This record gives sequence, structure tokens and C-alpha cells, in this order.
Amino acid sequence: MRILYGVAGQGSGHATRSRAVLEHLRAVGHDVHVVAHDASFAHLHDDFPTTRITGLEIAYAENRVQIIRTAFANALRAPGNTRSIDRVRRVIDTFDPQVVCSDYEPIVGMIARLKHRPLLSIDNIHALTRTDIAVPPRHTLAARTARTVTELVNAGSDAYVVTAFAPLMPTRPNTHVVPPLLRDAVLRQHPRRGRSVLVYSTSADRELLDVLQRVRAHFIVYGIPRGRRAANITSKRPNPTTFLRDLATCRAVIATAGFTLMTEALHFGKPLLAHPIAGQFEQIANGLLLEELGYGKMWETLDRERVEAFLYNGDGYADALARYPRHDNTKAFTVIDRLIERLARRP
Repeated sequence: MRILYGVAGQGSGHATRSRAVLEHLRAVGHDVHVVAHDASFAHLHDDFPTTRITGLEIAYAENRVQIIRTAFANALRAPGNTRSIDRVRRVIDTFDPQVVCSDYEPIVGMIARLKHRPLLSIDNIHALTRTDIAVPPRHTLAARTARTVTELVNAGSDAYVVTAFAPLMPTRPNTHVVPPLLRDAVLRQHPRRGRSVLVYSTSADRELLDVLQRVRAHFIVYGIPRGRRAANITSKRPNPTTFLRDLATCRAVIATAGFTLMTEALHFGKPLLAHPIAGQFEQIANGLLLEELGYGKMWETLDRERVEAFLYNGDGYADALARYPRHDNTKAFTVIDRLIERLARRP
């Protein structure tokens, strides 16, 4: 079967999750073609036939979404987005997919609907609009904005596969909640509890470094350029192999609340202090679920006392994580396979 797979490009989470699905689809005999941009194109194009497009960009600084920079960057990308629409049209006409899948990639989803191709949405973000996630009153406005945007991405999909680390229930038809999709490298790891705390940020959050150097613990830091040296901080350059090893052998994790890293940490039984990117409700929702399940703590701002309290309570979080329902990808793949077969038979 011919399957076109669109992958959103910012960050590594979309690409790593989609790689797991793409490798499975190819292994069971499907012919796959990928449409991706930015980090996802770089991550996937060596291993799969891939068409490069232009996608939306979100600018960050000091763990915050920069609204003006984001608007300016995407205005500059407008001509590329127009060309990308034409490029996706040509891919669909020549590749002639029987099913189109999309991990939060809106151009592929839009053209699939215009071309009357069956569309399967596979991501975690549609949990905001299609499951029973509760929203505290203080986050009502941010949740409404995030849900409005999410409703537009792959609107009108024939089915939605929503990955979740919490026991969420579908609230809308054709919605299937499955466990998180994990890359093979994660499933092959043998985690153990070490002494260091792994720290990850998607932006140059130097304020966080100032906090960490005043905490009595050793930190391995990824994603934050070093300013001055600190005896308790080891900074490392981004490297998938060393990062995964450090994640599997750390004591705990301090990170933004991106879904992929969070679910890998939980799979390894690592207590997590979630520091969501300001302005991203999806990450706030992840952090709220984390707290509700007792697997860690979320703070939108961090200081020495909050980091120390999290580390002090680490054993309690670890006890809760001992009951975390670990899965391989079997259940998710079974649902995806069944939906693809059903959509391909659709008149």
C-alpha cells in the first residue's frame, strides 16, 4: 500500500515518533513517502524517500515563545509555504497515496482533504481537543487558543490516533487513544538510577543555569550554552547517543514539558520537574497531567527552593513511577494498522 506521511518539523519529537511508525509501516510491506520540514526533514530524509517543504516556525528565548519574532519569521516563510502547497499537490498526484498520515503537519492534511484522500492524524497534541483533559480556570484563555489552533490542523481527518501517557478518554468520534510511541533505541535501553540530574532546554535559558549552580547536586545540561563555569554543572553538546545514555542513567530530569522527552523519561522511571515553555499550553497540559499522576512536579518558573524540593521528594515520585504502565509500540501499531486498512478500503 502507498502511504504518504507528513511530519511537522520543529523540535525532534515529531520526527522520532514518526520514525517509529514509518519503520513499522515499511517493515510490514507498505511503500512510504515522507513530506517534512526543518528538523524532521534532517532527521528522516537519509532513510526514507522525503520531499522537503517549508513549515511554520516558533521562536524561543529564555524558555518563552517570542510572539513578534515568530510572526516575523513566518511572514518571511510565506513564499516558501506557497511553493510547499504546490509541491505537496505534485507528490500526491505522482505518488498516488492510498492513505495519507500526518503528525501535526497542516499542509499535507489540507491537500489530502482537497484531493479526497483518506487522512489519518497521528500525534499527541489532539488530546487537547479530542479527550477529557481538564483545564484549571487560570489556564482557560491559553487552552482556548491552543485548542482553536489544534482544531485547524488536519481538520476533518477520517480518524485520529492520540498518543498519551495518562489514561485519557476520547470525547469525540473516530478518536483512538494509545500509549506513547517510543523509538527502538529507547526500548533497548536498560535504565538504572545514577547520581546526576539531567537538564534539557530548547532555548538559551541562562536564568536556569544561575539557579542550578546554587543547588547541591550535579547536573548534566543539554540545550543551554554555557556562560561561566560552575563546578556542579557539566554542559554537553547535543548528541542523540550520549543524551539517551544520560537519560537512562540519571537520577531525575529537569526539562521543558515536551511530550516525547517526557514519555521517554517516564518509561525509564525518572522523576521529572517540568518547566513548560511559556505560551505553550500543550506543555502546560503535559505538566498538569504529570503532577496529577504523581510522577513529578511542574513549575512555570524555577528557583533554588523549587528545584531542591523536587529533588528532596524524588523517592516519592519514583515510587509512583514504579506503577507507570510501560509499553512497547505493539498496541499503537495494531490500532494504526487497523485504521490504515479500513481507510484504504473506503469507497
